[in-house]
Amino acid sequence: MPVTSIVSDSMLDTALWYTSLVLYLFACILIVTTPRGPPLHFPPERIYSEKTVMAITSRRKDNVSSITGASVWDILYFNYTTRIVTLANTCASFELGDLPIVPGDIRAIALFAGMRTAMRKWRLRIGSWQPKPGSGWELAYILIRANTSVLCSVVGLTMVSSVLFYAPAFFMRGLVRYLEADPERTNWGWGWMYCAGMFFGSFICQLTSEQLFGVACTTLLVRLRVQVNSILFAKTLVRKDITSSAAGDDKKNTSSDAENSNGDGAGPANEKQDGNEFSSKAQIMTLMTIDVSRVSALAWHIFYLFNTPIEIVVGTLFLYSLLGVSCLFGLAVIILCLPLNHFTGSVVVGAQGKLMKARDERIALMNEVYDHFVSMIMHSSFIRDLRQYQDDKGRLRHI
Repeated sequence: MPVTSIVSDSMLDTALWYTSLVLYLFACILIVTTPRGPPLHFPPERIYSEKTVMAITSRRKDNVSSITGASVWDILYFNYTTRIVTLANTCASFELGDLPIVPGDIRAIALFAGMRTAMRKWRLRIGSWQPKPGSGWELAYILIRANTSVLCSVVGLTMVSSVLFYAPAFFMRGLVRYLEADPERTNWGWGWMYCAGMFFGSFICQLTSEQLFGVACTTLLVRLRVQVNSILFAKTLVRKDITSSAAGDDKKNTSSDAENSNGDGAGPANEKQDGNEFSSKAQIMTLMTIDVSRVSALAWHIFYLFNTPIEIVVGTLFLYSLLGVSCLFGLAVIILCLPLNHFTGSVVVGAQGKLMKARDERIALMNEVYDHFVSMIMHSSFIRDLRQYQDDKGRLRHI
């Protein structure tokens, strides 16, 4: 009787354990797949021009990007981009108004307002040292303060992905040790555990890397580029207005005399001046585009700034646990060979430059030869007629 009660209690505990496991899995699936909010609608007339609103071909009630209320599953697998991909495949052409409205945290107006507030609120000061107004150090400090939350997300994901990068190798080492220690395969559980660790380690590392690049490219990079472009455009407009007003004060008498002498000629002159002003503004924005792209590349530099040292440290510790002191000698050889790699790279780049130069010269010579061939082909009929006339002339002379 006591034995029967013990067996029944153990079976009941096992059944309760499996039941709780199934319920926990069901609750986890519900939590992961439940949207965080309802679909949103925003009147396009408030942000788009009338011409853009009239050109909209696909009108939907949920015209805001679904990332605002996407579930955890949708965010992990970027399912909120399915609507854009479907729109690109089904529509022959679509305008700006057909695209989903982006959230407010990456809209130009909100980013410009936040950046202007940050420039007025924060100033870089280290002790008694303070950079010059408008310097690159001050701009970098303001950008970091204005995007602290996104930068923290990128740094955190970078650290996690750097550590998880070696998770499959760690479980692989455990699997090899298990195979060496248990040749009879008496305990299969450890083998299955190491295999599952390799699978889930690679899976989680891949998801983390995708989220890292998603945040860095679609959120941080866009925010930096829009913030710098909006501030640059605002400063360009203000600076041009001041310059134009000063130029107008200096040439006030000259312009008035020109208008009195010839009223019809003032129109083209004003149009030319307006065109020059617009051209100057466009030139400023075009020239600064490269600098803006370099500033927005801060998202990639932050990734490499934290990812590289963490992977070097973790990889060195992993190699030291496998090879011992010999791994340090290997790392020393790699460090000593870095200048040699740089020299080899410079030689390869120089050789490629010479190769491209020789190829351009060869193509230029061949193009010249081809041009002569074309000329000869085009004038072949003329040469044939000329020879015929010469033959007729010689025959007539004999007559």
